[in-house]
Amino acid sequence: MAKRLICIYILFSLLCIPIGITGAGISSVNIRQFYLYTDALHTYVDLKSADGVSVSGLDRSGIYASLDSEDLRVKEIQTFAESGEGMAYIFLIDISGSLSGTQFSQVKAATKHWAEKMDEKDRMAIISFGNEAKIVQDFTQDAGQISTVLDSLSNSDGNTKLYGGIEEAINLAGRNDAGLPKRKAVLLLTDGLNDYPGGISQEDVIIHAKEDLIPFYTLLVPRGNTAGKAFLNTLSETTNGTAYDLSTGIDTIYDAAYAELQEAFVIDFSYPAAKADGQLHNLKISVRLENQEASDDISCTLKNPTETLASLPISASGAGGETEKEHKNMSPILLIAIIITILLVFAAIILVIALVNRKKKELPTSSFSSQTPVYTPESANIPISAPTPKTFSTGSMAFSLHEIGGTDVKESQIADTLILGRGADCGLVLSDPQISSRHCRLTRENGILFIEDLNSTNGTIINGMTITGKTRLKNGDLLLLGGTEYRIRFEEK
Repeated sequence: MAKRLICIYILFSLLCIPIGITGAGISSVNIRQFYLYTDALHTYVDLKSADGVSVSGLDRSGIYASLDSEDLRVKEIQTFAESGEGMAYIFLIDISGSLSGTQFSQVKAATKHWAEKMDEKDRMAIISFGNEAKIVQDFTQDAGQISTVLDSLSNSDGNTKLYGGIEEAINLAGRNDAGLPKRKAVLLLTDGLNDYPGGISQEDVIIHAKEDLIPFYTLLVPRGNTAGKAFLNTLSETTNGTAYDLSTGIDTIYDAAYAELQEAFVIDFSYPAAKADGQLHNLKISVRLENQEASDDISCTLKNPTETLASLPISASGAGGETEKEHKNMSPILLIAIIITILLVFAAIILVIALVNRKKKELPTSSFSSQTPVYTPESANIPISAPTPKTFSTGSMAFSLHEIGGTDVKESQIADTLILGRGADCGLVLSDPQISSRHCRLTRENGILFIEDLNSTNGTIINGMTITGKTRLKNGDLLLLGGTEYRIRFEEK
């Protein structure tokens, strides 16, 4: 019986491996872009495991953020697909003749394919640059119109006004039209060389791009020049974009860039209103997952906002729902693999149940009748011992509560139990008027820390979840008591 179960387990494990059942931790954090609202600092962040795949299983308790070393409270985290937001794409098309005829045709075909994949809230604009830099298609969702404009472009200009095209893209990305997505990205394929006489300098382009922080995804056409490659790498790095080498087909790289943009996480933070002063600040985001930690920080100018997060345009298919387009784009192979896995799981369960029932039938029937006396300690006059009482660790455990979005730090110790609340008789007194007189109780049992609510008015919330009974605490958990959120710190056993 045991051998059969082991064989089933091994078979099921081997079948699951190629379908990608993994538990990878966090390897890299990349803050791509942010937008400031009156009620939230809205960020777009890439969170990748060591194999370059977006992480899963992440909640608010694993995210730590600070603005100029001041802790920020995590309000919400979701994938970009769940957010329902759209995206505004700006394509810079080189018509100077730097691309070969084949490459130019591939660029137009790949851009058309991108337009066909756009969701209802997405927009695309096209800027051409050669002898001049100009917007040939303003933001639109019409894939047919985009295709017509692309067909009208010819790869025949003699000069390359690259810096002018980049400047035009930065200015276009700065627009805030009604219904235009806040998140934007620029895609540029060129050799990185600007041979247009006069105009804006390379240094000024980099400075302007850094100030506006619109990610540039650049694709280098190899021409054997190191200067062009160095410029495109600097442009992508400065704007938190990605630089690609044209090592594979243009359509393959465009597909990779599209997938990378869709895999971002949207994380909202509360922030001190005083920080929206038009000055430069340092934003740092750290993530802990599967005993691994990674972080990223950027310098950002926080201008006084006028819009609330509720004004952000989202699609009806968002907020966690899959769109019809996402269903259409699902790989048939992946769908078949999922179906086969589900069937195998059911088959394994049925087989295990059958084996267990067979084993039960093989067991000898009990010779005791319902009239046979049952042996108990009482029948043998053996005294029944009382249950072993709970034992608490000797000594005290030090812990601290760090206010999120503030500077208050409460330090205390617990031996066995400790009451938290506004009452003067509490072991740890908290001044928030929304906290009850006796709000919650901490209990230490065998070196493990627990918390339970004491029928408080506003409840006790741990990592965004309201607790209903005794709940174990872990170092770094978020505690929302009344209107104040704390991060608890202690040394776990």
